[in-house]
Amino acid sequence: KRVVAAAAAILIFSGALYFWQFNHSDKNLVKSENKSSIYKIDIPPPKDSKPILTLSDGSIINLDSSGKGTLAVQGGIIIARKADGEIFYSGKATDVISYNTLSLPKGNKPMRLSLSDGSIVWLNAASSITFPTAFAGNERKVTITGEAYFEVAKNTAMPFFVCHNDILIKVLGTHFNVNSYYDEQAVKITLLEGAVNVTNGEKIEILRPGQQAEFSKETIKLNNDVNLDQVMAWKNEQFYFDRVDIKTMMRQIEKYYNVEIEYRDNINYKFIAKISRQVNVSEFLKKLELTELVHFKIEANKIIIMK
Repeated sequence: KRVVAAAAAILIFSGALYFWQFNHSDKNLVKSENKSSIYKIDIPPPKDSKPILTLSDGSIINLDSSGKGTLAVQGGIIIARKADGEIFYSGKATDVISYNTLSLPKGNKPMRLSLSDGSIVWLNAASSITFPTAFAGNERKVTITGEAYFEVAKNTAMPFFVCHNDILIKVLGTHFNVNSYYDEQAVKITLLEGAVNVTNGEKIEILRPGQQAEFSKETIKLNNDVNLDQVMAWKNEQFYFDRVDIKTMMRQIEKYYNVEIEYRDNINYKFIAKISRQVNVSEFLKKLELTELVHFKIEANKIIIMK
């Protein structure tokens, strides 16, 4: 019977590393020595968040770790940044509602945004959100690209909408994650708490906690068996992959470390891996090399992937 190494799992206990290689009929626990090559070039993790805030008049504020306190005032709304990096909106709006866009480029730690209604948004690297400085009327609506986690303040009289292209998420008060990166095969909305209605054209799905709606082209797939720890790992400063192919893993590495990825061989395995995001990229790559299913080389700002 042909044996196929379909996955390699990495678990770390007290400095020792173990992995599983799965075949069709069984799984064997194997202990491995660290035979990884020494990386002469390394890439550290991002130290902080340096978002770009575009105001309604088109002016741009580039924020670094020193950008604290009041950033701008628009229509009676104060835009400020706390010492921990969170951006928040406060005050009473005038009749004119202004729209801002907050963008977080590649190579940044996730950041937190507090909207004027008290809703909290966590923004991942290579993502953006466009929103009003204050909400008015009978709805609250924002638009996103990339990945964001929402904790929406409850207001039954003013439902909250999240838009991405033709996908519309309607909530009253709930916690959910949206992964809408352009280089992923599907847009995934994962509900952690409450309930949401997700529509795409005439297709509608109502999500319950622990469910995920997956939009791919014109189809909607509802997933009930979702690893919420994996979905929320980015917000919790971790990399967590559960039976994931190498290209899916490297797309996260590319955005977080702001590196280029080059494939010199096809790696047809799936991996299970969990490690802190606070490590140099070489530490993550060395853990994967212990499976002896994949090897890496760092050249300048490029990670080369080989068998």
